[in-house]
Amino acid sequence: MALFQKNVLKQKGILNPETRNRIQDYTPYLRVFDGDLAGFTVAEIVSELFADIENEYPNYLANKRVRNILTKSKKLVNSGYRLLARM
Repeated sequence: MALFQKNVLKQKGILNPETRNRIQDYTPYLRVFDGDLAGFTVAEIVSELFADIENEYPNYLANKRVRNILTKSKKLVNSGYRLLARM
């Protein structure tokens, strides 16, 4: 990847110099994003994609995971996934 592309990704918050990008995380990111785009609720996404993760009061770990992934996936889709394809 060219230095310019890395700098653009760092500025947009996609490439964090303190952590490495985890390509293996992109598939669940995009699956959650697609579910949200299709109008599914967080609970429906959890039951379909993360049924094996605890999701009960007080922590609701699966809900938190879906919300975190959704935030990251929106950042990925809206601000630079095309540049990631060049990596």
